[in-house]
Amino acid sequence: MTEKLYRTQLRLPMRVYEQLKQQADESGRSLNAEIAYRLENSLGEKALRDGRLPTERQKVELLLDFESWLQESQGDLSEKGALKEFCRLYNGGDPDYEQVETVHGIEEVTPRFLRDLALACRRYARESPYISQHLDPTMSQRHVPEVRKAALVKGYLCWCETQTKNPMNPDALNSFCREYHEKMNQRILDMPTISPGYLEELVIAWLYKLPTYLATLSEKSDFMREAIQIMYEQ
Repeated sequence: MTEKLYRTQLRLPMRVYEQLKQQADESGRSLNAEIAYRLENSLGEKALRDGRLPTERQKVELLLDFESWLQESQGDLSEKGALKEFCRLYNGGDPDYEQVETVHGIEEVTPRFLRDLALACRRYARESPYISQHLDPTMSQRHVPEVRKAALVKGYLCWCETQTKNPMNPDALNSFCREYHEKMNQRILDMPTISPGYLEELVIAWLYKLPTYLATLSEKSDFMREAIQIMYEQ
């Protein structure tokens, strides 16, 4: 049954009209449909009609579908263009296109909603203590700039020299990490905690893998050899 419509003539400030027109173009709706959509959402009638708002699991499922579509699509789209195109297909803009399926409980999607959802989930994945401690304890450490990782290795090697310990000895790795956590004033910026396993990976990379790579460079790679050598010495 078609819903009854009430015809009205709205007088809008020009800046509001221009914003609505831009949002309507981005979401693939007409100006009238955009105004009605925003009014329904602000009054909560859409949520009441559906009986509930989308659950967090449904939102995550939508985001996963978008990222899967983004990987499979061959088009050279910017992030803004990809959001707009996915929402157009999701909202039925191309009935013959079957690779985008709707998520139960989410009938319509706008680029702004999808973008905000992606930003929120990415921030959670990046900053969540649960993820960093349970899934990858070294995640926050791996995002630190390389120059600070080098400073950590240098500090560890100096410590091993004063303690006359082998840098690859497990006891040395554990002792250094324990002292590192106890001396707050000597910690490296953005590295409040370090694990022995992660420190061992850094030492292997700097003391073993990099020199080995330097030795395999051909004579024609003098420029790269010199650049890496300077970085290694620093």
